[in-house]
Amino acid sequence: MRMFMREPLFAIGRGLQAEYLPAVRQPLPNDIEALLAQLATLEATRHESSEPESSQAASAQPSLPS
Repeated sequence: MRMFMREPLFAIGRGLQAEYLPAVRQPLPNDIEALLAQLATLEATRHESSEPESSQAASAQPSLPS
């Protein structure tokens, strides 16, 4: 990045940090936390169901003792 562009960008970044950091540090309301937990569960379930059949079958088979 060129020198003449750095300082204005740093000033913008400092201003944004000063304005938004206090809001980001506040805890989420319980309703939003519950929705995020539901979304995470749905995404994990969707990810598991999108695995190929062969990897699901392999993970379901018990391993033999050596």
